[in-house]
Amino acid sequence: DDILALQNPDGGFGISLGSLSEIDDTISVLRAIGSIDITKSVTGIDYLIGLQKDDGGWGVETGGESNVYITAMVSSLLQQFPRTTSTTTAINEATSFLRAHQDPDGGFGSVYETALSYLALLGVTTDTAALGSAINYLRSTQLSSGSWDNDNYTTSLALRALHSAVRPAPEPLTGTVVGKVV
Repeated sequence: DDILALQNPDGGFGISLGSLSEIDDTISVLRAIGSIDITKSVTGIDYLIGLQKDDGGWGVETGGESNVYITAMVSSLLQQFPRTTSTTTAINEATSFLRAHQDPDGGFGSVYETALSYLALLGVTTDTAALGSAINYLRSTQLSSGSWDNDNYTTSLALRALHSAVRPAPEPLTGTVVGKVV
């Protein structure tokens, strides 16, 4: 509950008490508290959904231009929570944004953006060509040292995506309502 005391009235979180809400800070906090108590994440989720741009993406800064990195991060986060109409819509729009920003070489900009985009798309798309292109891009950008970009963060994301590629992909979540109208 101490971390919830840091939540701003808009539902987001800043880097410290009294700081303006930021998307990346809110993502980090929601990952932490969402794994403990999903019900306490609702206003933070609403904050993030409220910042989604018309193109389906999110920007690094509130009001900033949509960005592949932040969009993949928010989409992945939202997928960890129960689906509501608003989260499903936000995820679908983020999926469209990400797919529209895949480069002809299969990447989504940088190696880390590609890994994050692949992970965000894995559970919500059945487009095996797009997913396969992203994995091929990651394989082709590995350096002879075994790393990606000689960077631990980038390497860990690429390995996580590649590991996910060898596991069977989860079926995208769909739903059916069955019943009888009385």
